[in-house]
Amino acid sequence: MDINMVRIGIDQIREDLKEVYADDKTPWDIFGFSGLITSHKWIRETAEALKRDWPDTFFIAGGGCASSLMKDMLRWIPSLDAICYGEGENTLIELLDKSASGELWGELGEV
Repeated sequence: MDINMVRIGIDQIREDLKEVYADDKTPWDIFGFSGLITSHKWIRETAEALKRDWPDTFFIAGGGCASSLMKDMLRWIPSLDAICYGEGENTLIELLDKSASGELWGELGEV
């Protein structure tokens, strides 16, 4: 769901996600964020709020903002676990496959 596009507030996002999996404490394997530089504040606020609720979930950002400001994004948004640089569709699939099989993903060139 593109929650940035529909401008759902953070409280509503959290409520909706909790409602979907009311009986499961950690239903989410990964949360992904993408956007241009104008979405930095939204990514930070949303990632921080969701990380409080689901601290064991993997948080990754990609897109123009993350690709342009990789190290800064990780410093500015400590809730992020990784940044996907450049075109991330194939890299994200590879990361998820490695994660599911227990392999190290740190060797992926674009993460």
